[in-house]
Amino acid sequence: MGCLEQAAKDVRARLTWRVSVLDGEGERVEAWSNPATRSHTIMLPPEGERDYHLLHGLILAELAETRPPLVTSNKIWGVSIASQNLIRAFYLAAARDWFVTGRIATLCPDELRAALEAEAAVLTPVEPAGNPLTIDRMTLGSEEKDRILAALHLAKVRRWVDGGEKAADEVTEALAQAFGAVDPEMPGIQGMLGVVNGLCEVFDRRCFAANEEKGYWMVEARG
Repeated sequence: MGCLEQAAKDVRARLTWRVSVLDGEGERVEAWSNPATRSHTIMLPPEGERDYHLLHGLILAELAETRPPLVTSNKIWGVSIASQNLIRAFYLAAARDWFVTGRIATLCPDELRAALEAEAAVLTPVEPAGNPLTIDRMTLGSEEKDRILAALHLAKVRRWVDGGEKAADEVTEALAQAFGAVDPEMPGIQGMLGVVNGLCEVFDRRCFAANEEKGYWMVEARG
């Protein structure tokens, strides 16, 4: 049994909620956890290393059971349009990916490096950003999405493979630094805020705040 398979088995054994693993159609792992039904649903992408994706999804489930509920929640207050909610959910998912990778690095470091090499081959290349970089405020455009994913990959490579890799431009560099500024082995609400608000600052989007009592993320109003 390989490291990824064994690690996934060990994480799953620690979970106390019901787990459903399904084949999805998306490009990345998706997971939903429901405290009311004490259940997790993990959707695995059709491409890539299945054991790696499964471990990723199970670690998300583990975060849902062991960290404050807000860490794995996409409940967002402060945006009124569905497309804007999708933007915010993507930022939260990118931040969680950073912390999940930190956990995988402690469990299967060699397999993580191999996964990052494979990821580099399928990432959409980003062109040098214009000055100033323009984005669509109402939707998550490819310019913004692809650059965040490229920066997330770059931050991972710098931390766990080779610290000398360079960014395509200043925008991607700033995004990579937003990930790298937060310890990936310390998932929590403050860590999530550190990542997502670092990303927001690069694109001049309104920052997040956390309302743990009511159980949702808040998008702060402009000052």
